[in-house]
Amino acid sequence: MNGRYVSSGCRFATAAVSLILAASTAIAQKKASPLKAPEPGYVFPPGGPPGKAIPVELGGYDWTPDVDLIPLDSRLQLEYTGKLGPVLVPLPPYWFGPKGQNPPMPLPRERPGTIAFAATTPPGPVRWTTANANGIGTTTGIVWVGDGRPEIIESRHPFAANQPQQLPALPLTVNGRLEKIEEVDRYQFSVPQDHLISVEVLARRLGVDILLACVIRDSTGKKIVDIVDTTGNDLRTCFFAKANELYTLELHDLDFRGDRSYVYRLDLTPGPLVLATLPTVTAADSTIPIQFIGYGVATGKPVLESISQHVTIPKQSNTPEFVYALKTAYGTSPAVRIPLGDKADQVIVPGSVTTLTSPAAISSHLNGAREARFTLTGKKAETWRLTVECRRFGSSLDPLVTVVDAQGKEIARNDDLPNTTDAGLTFTLPADGVYTVIVADVAGKSGDLQSVFRLTAEQITPDYKLTVPPRLNLEVGGSVDLAVTATRLGGFNEPIRLSVKGLPPGVTVPDTLEIPAKQTSLKIRLTASPELATAAWPIQVIGTAKIGDQPVERPATALIPAPTPPLEPLISDNVWVAVTLPPRINVICVEADGGRKVHRGTTHPAEVAIERLGGFAGPVELQMSAKQSYQRQGITGPDFLVPADVNRTFYPCFMPEWLETTRTSRMELIGVIQVPDPKGRMRYLVTPMAGRITMSIEGAILKAEVNPEEVSLASEKSVDVLVKIQRAAKFNEPVRVEWNIPHVLSDYLAGNGVELDRSQTETRMSLLVKQPLPPGEYEVKVRVTGLQEGKYPVISEATITLISRAAAMK
Repeated sequence: MNGRYVSSGCRFATAAVSLILAASTAIAQKKASPLKAPEPGYVFPPGGPPGKAIPVELGGYDWTPDVDLIPLDSRLQLEYTGKLGPVLVPLPPYWFGPKGQNPPMPLPRERPGTIAFAATTPPGPVRWTTANANGIGTTTGIVWVGDGRPEIIESRHPFAANQPQQLPALPLTVNGRLEKIEEVDRYQFSVPQDHLISVEVLARRLGVDILLACVIRDSTGKKIVDIVDTTGNDLRTCFFAKANELYTLELHDLDFRGDRSYVYRLDLTPGPLVLATLPTVTAADSTIPIQFIGYGVATGKPVLESISQHVTIPKQSNTPEFVYALKTAYGTSPAVRIPLGDKADQVIVPGSVTTLTSPAAISSHLNGAREARFTLTGKKAETWRLTVECRRFGSSLDPLVTVVDAQGKEIARNDDLPNTTDAGLTFTLPADGVYTVIVADVAGKSGDLQSVFRLTAEQITPDYKLTVPPRLNLEVGGSVDLAVTATRLGGFNEPIRLSVKGLPPGVTVPDTLEIPAKQTSLKIRLTASPELATAAWPIQVIGTAKIGDQPVERPATALIPAPTPPLEPLISDNVWVAVTLPPRINVICVEADGGRKVHRGTTHPAEVAIERLGGFAGPVELQMSAKQSYQRQGITGPDFLVPADVNRTFYPCFMPEWLETTRTSRMELIGVIQVPDPKGRMRYLVTPMAGRITMSIEGAILKAEVNPEEVSLASEKSVDVLVKIQRAAKFNEPVRVEWNIPHVLSDYLAGNGVELDRSQTETRMSLLVKQPLPPGEYEVKVRVTGLQEGKYPVISEATITLISRAAAMK
């Protein structure tokens, strides 16, 4: 592990900034801190067509070089092609004022790699996670399988960020990213003939927690589309485009946030837009009429309408959805994903009253009606379960389900189930009779064709279900309990025998595993051999019990939560078990919280103690944790190497000169070490620091100013500016003055640096114009750097705006 330090573009050796005390720590040893598992983040581009390997950037949090990528779908392949990069601290602009106190996005590291989907993979989301010797990630990343249309990657203009990217012929998918605060991505396109254009943007379904806003303008600048994702369901709209008219699409976060993880997929399709179908759920190996609801599906006009077509659904295995693109005289729609069940839902006409028998699955829509009513006939003590689903079908409804008896007395009611706006309830009939089930909308959006819903009704009969957690960490040579929960249905009370499949060699469970009669849980003790290799394995828990006279087998299922709605939770038969190593260090912040005042533009050496456990004496690398406090506004720190046997050190935190003096700034660290596992594989262990480095910000002690601050370029071959330097009394040190030229301008501009002694307060700097800049405005900076105590950087920068008039240059 190499020590590295980059602050505001200034790189210097760790040895120049470290003050290491080899004295043993006076802090008493404590219980070892838990290790920190790596978390999956994002992929850019966030998807691609099936049957093709795609080069990508894989982003994640608290990653180490030995992080394993774990696809949660066998049709996905993930591979690394390069080395792990540094911690990526967001660049300006930043939030200030009240927004400056908001929790920041985690800091990622990225690693180049490839993703590949099997050629038969249908369009839609595929999930992945990560693991190493610290454990397995608690979240999942998302990649999206495309529908085979052409795909491109957002191309950032090297000079003018606001210039729109010219798109080729539609249909097309653009893979983009809103990387910085205030960023707006712009695209221009046209079509050769008058056409309805469908616009879809995926972000939340990629696991990105943002609300997007989209504006489309015609060639005169007039807004013809202005929509915002206020419900968290991603954006879908359409508009009628005129032949050869140039349209500009603008895309940004509702609050103009930006981050490396803010990836999206923009689909532009000449053709109608399907929003929903009836039935909402169909069956494989069948041919049935399907009603497609959307814009332009019947007439090609931008109006909400419907059309019915007979569709043949092929026989499929292990596929939860049928993907279909509606072909019309006005173009082919983007692919719509229709869930598959044992049989197709019954479609009913709005306003009719339908009798529910168990099991029932009904698709319908309110379409202007206040409610839909159903009857249910049952006997006293029967238990029924009702669910009303809307969200996963693209519906505009927020459903409410109510059950009343023949006299109108309310028996049961539910608005929202946990973590969704869908409704559902389980209730017991108080007497023999006929009951009425009422489905209504509480969102006030029942007035159109898109207000579809799916009602399922089931009388609960004797049965059981088993659930397990989706992941588990098991320490080498240790034990851990796997909790198995039994849900007993319809009076089922028999014992349930359990077995575990897929255990890796060296992991054992008790010979006899059984949930006793009438009990609802069992903890299975997993024990790992001290010689076990560190890795992650999927295992399965299978239950067997008698229902009546027949043995019935049920696999235990794990519910993997969706990163963001409208993604559905993933139901898996696997429990991923990560074999881990024991912690070997503690990292402790020595300073009291808020006890240190730090000047803007300076480097604060924060004292950190290392407690070594279990005989570990090797080096420790201190790194910025992915999780930090408040909006960081550019606060940075290095990957900082603490040599072997050293127990105290000073970690350098750089405080940019633009920080607000009314705020407290904090930094959280992790300690990373290398140790071999029992099989000799070198692993990286990650321990979070106890406490936070906390600094109160004071005014700057070094300030740079330039004159002029704005320069117009015509035929100039160089630019001369006067740089003035102000030093506080406590910082009377020599400084270096140099140009900080953005990389994209390095072929156009060049400049040298100069050294100034303590008595010098100004100098003239020349900037060479090597070739004419394209027309536009450009910012370059003059950076002034000095050292406190001969080793801790103090930095100030001043900005110069260059206005190029390239047409006048020779």
